[in-house]
Amino acid sequence: MLNSFWWGHTSGNARGLHWLSWERLAVSKDYGGMGFKNLQAFNLAMVGGYKWSIGTGENIKIWEQNWLREGMSLPLSSDTYNIVNQVTTPLFASVHDDRIVWKLERDGNYSVRSAYKLCINIAGLHDMQGCAGGGEDREVAVPGPPMLVGPGLLQRISRNILPTRLKLSSRGVQCPIDIMFSILQKLDHEQQELFSVMLWSLWKGRNNQVWDNVTDNTHTICERARHLLTSWKNSQQVRSLVSTAVSPVTQHMDWTKPSSGRYKCNIDASFSSSLNKVGICIRDDQGRFVIARTEWLTPIMEVEVGEAIGLLHALKWVEELQISDMDFEVDCKRVVDSLHSNKNHASDLGAIIIDCRRILATSLMNSHVKFIRRQANEAAHRLAKAALLLACFHNFIDIPTCIYSIIINEMS
Repeated sequence: MLNSFWWGHTSGNARGLHWLSWERLAVSKDYGGMGFKNLQAFNLAMVGGYKWSIGTGENIKIWEQNWLREGMSLPLSSDTYNIVNQVTTPLFASVHDDRIVWKLERDGNYSVRSAYKLCINIAGLHDMQGCAGGGEDREVAVPGPPMLVGPGLLQRISRNILPTRLKLSSRGVQCPIDIMFSILQKLDHEQQELFSVMLWSLWKGRNNQVWDNVTDNTHTICERARHLLTSWKNSQQVRSLVSTAVSPVTQHMDWTKPSSGRYKCNIDASFSSSLNKVGICIRDDQGRFVIARTEWLTPIMEVEVGEAIGLLHALKWVEELQISDMDFEVDCKRVVDSLHSNKNHASDLGAIIIDCRRILATSLMNSHVKFIRRQANEAAHRLAKAALLLACFHNFIDIPTCIYSIIINEMS
């Protein structure tokens, strides 16, 4: 029914020509389809994407519901793998209540997009062989105007669905698509462009004759092709000039001192196969070392979550030190964007971000958090790397050896 609606009909009860099956039309545009939704996959889009975020654990049936790190449940006949998996499932104090989250989105909120992709992958519907008409990869990147590439003339020819008189009269006759691709592969870059626009102009001339009763001579066909190609090349040059004329926004790649009377706290997280390591370094408005801390946490967690935990621990530590005028710097943009966003996150990351906001809104109202590049966060990065060699929590009153040269260089 859907295929009939798409291809339409001529009049009355006449049936339109179905050039491609619905399964082929449902293939992604990147692989030559139209990108239509596969309804079978769409109906399954709610399956297998939810897991529990653990708070107290009182509402979770550990033998039946998905709560382990990888979004699985614990089988009744638990083997060694599942026991280890249970132990390495991180628990966060910021998550106060058990709640179901969507594990396929970072914010924990359900989205049709991620659910549909899940079902497409599970069902194996991303197989692209049927779209081009065979298992051989026939994709050839040909530069040219949009009307010639993508779902245009060349793709219709390559997929054998160009409605020529021969094709319309007999659906069983195969178009010589191998000739098309063998020609393109033997031409250089400029010849491919000219060949493509010439084909389009020939087809344009055919349509003018059939539908408007206008006959284009050879000169008209050639000039139309050259004009299209020249116009397209000129537009590409203008776009290139505009893009180069706009100067990109430059960001500081070096650490900078805070403004007078303020302090700066740099935070970074580092990850090994089994540990999350955090480095925190505080300096004054002259760039002088004040205090630093390293810590490591288990079990291993996602990168953004580890970075957010590092920021939360830094906020709590600065709150204990009673330093109010603090500039916090983190090199994880997603954490900083989530902190300043009005969007509610249902994930573990969202719960940690809420705790960070609470501290900033109460005890550290004159402090703020900003994103910096890794190059400007070298001191905290070095401290995080060295955390594995120290105790779980270690405070430095004097400049640590691993960052001594960095502190001295950035003071000048």
